[in-house]
Amino acid sequence: MPGRRAAPEPLPLASRLSWPVALLYGSLRIAGVLPLPVVHACGAALGYVLWVLRSRARRIAERNLSLVITQYGDEKRHRLARSSLIEAGKAFDMVPYGLEALGTLRIEKGHVTGAEIEGRTTARDLHLDWMLSKKKPFVGSMTMDREGLVRPDRPALVGLISLDNRALAGGSHVVEEVDEANPHGSIGHVSAACYSPALGRYIALAMVKGGKARHGTRAFVSDPLRGRFGPVEIVSHHFYDPQGSRMHG
Repeated sequence: MPGRRAAPEPLPLASRLSWPVALLYGSLRIAGVLPLPVVHACGAALGYVLWVLRSRARRIAERNLSLVITQYGDEKRHRLARSSLIEAGKAFDMVPYGLEALGTLRIEKGHVTGAEIEGRTTARDLHLDWMLSKKKPFVGSMTMDREGLVRPDRPALVGLISLDNRALAGGSHVVEEVDEANPHGSIGHVSAACYSPALGRYIALAMVKGGKARHGTRAFVSDPLRGRFGPVEIVSHHFYDPQGSRMHG
């Protein structure tokens, strides 16, 4: 009819949906073209994040398990949830690991914990001075340049490699010369030690006087209480992947 306005074009489906529904619709479209192992892994990763964060989804899951599987106790239901996560992770060859494995990984990478951050060390001693701001003050900035805290012979973080293929132990002294009858002349101590599966060697982190200046030199561990004396090489505290290429892909 004359003067009658034409009917408007229908809006696209995405614009007619609320954003949660649109997001779900888009996710399903993407999931439809991805390989099944990838979809499986993405879902497992999302579920794991929700579990770790103790989110509302985890609380609902725990509540549902307690209502549905009443014959099991809390521990059995926890094992059931854990085994489900492990099964989901098989798409990427993931395996569970414990605290000992975490300790080994951190020593191989040269990461510090309370064994090295023990109240007497500074950021420079632990090669963390790159974290100190040059633009604004921070706790400790007024005293960090005192003479005693910048001495070149201060104990600094280094790595040790056992040269006699024997285990090293935390608390052992590092000396330049071995004297089993009268141990003396300590230049540092071992803060953490382990066997490195990646390197096939016994390794350790240590605080040694002179630090980086001693890289490539040899010394000895002296542990008279446990009767452990032996040669070591002083190296960088970054034993494995020092450039971080594996971590960053």
